[in-house]
Amino acid sequence: MFIVKKRTLFAVISAAVLGAALILYLLSGRIYLYVFSRTHNLDISCSKITNISFGHFEVTDLMMRDRASGFSISSKASSMLFRIRDIRLKDVTIDFRFKDVRFGKKGGKENLIYSSLTGLVAIPFDSRWQYNEMSGKIKTMKGGSEIKDFSAAGKDIKLSIKGTVLENDTINLDIIIYFGKELYDMIAPEVAGILLSKEENDWSSLSVHLEGDYKTPSIQLSSKLFRLNIKAISGT
Repeated sequence: MFIVKKRTLFAVISAAVLGAALILYLLSGRIYLYVFSRTHNLDISCSKITNISFGHFEVTDLMMRDRASGFSISSKASSMLFRIRDIRLKDVTIDFRFKDVRFGKKGGKENLIYSSLTGLVAIPFDSRWQYNEMSGKIKTMKGGSEIKDFSAAGKDIKLSIKGTVLENDTINLDIIIYFGKELYDMIAPEVAGILLSKEENDWSSLSVHLEGDYKTPSIQLSSKLFRLNIKAISGT
């Protein structure tokens, strides 16, 4: 009798553990995003999360917005893999792949400026451009994040980024922007001829290094012809 009760108790406990594990698995994507948003001062929303495995999930209609700056990114279909080193997700590496992506900024669209260096640097982050695909790695750490292997490609524009973004609003980024012919034709000829480098298949590129406060960074321009340093850029 005692043995039967013991087996019954063990079966009940096992079922409860398995049930809890199943619930945790089904909710793991939402738990990851919730903890990550609270830890990094983000607003994150989506319409659907599909779990692939623990820490690996697909997200539909993803929207992430930085509460401090108002800068946002949205994606119709996303895949994310979290590699955790800290249960609070302060130290984590995220492999991501987004499709149908747009950047955004609280306050709506701004007038793009095609006749200055700072204006050209701002173009890829305007909400009017859609990227067909975006991928890379972000490693969060104490005091900020490191961006690795980031690339984005759209019909008229492509983007590559690597470097660091710190919580004190300090950035250290290498950015390469590729302009398609249609977008290139919108840039002032005197600016395009000096600042942009010709690439294959009618693409042109702009390579810059941004350093300092993200609102007023210094900009180092690199091209096949020259290098230029501009300090304390405060606007376009």
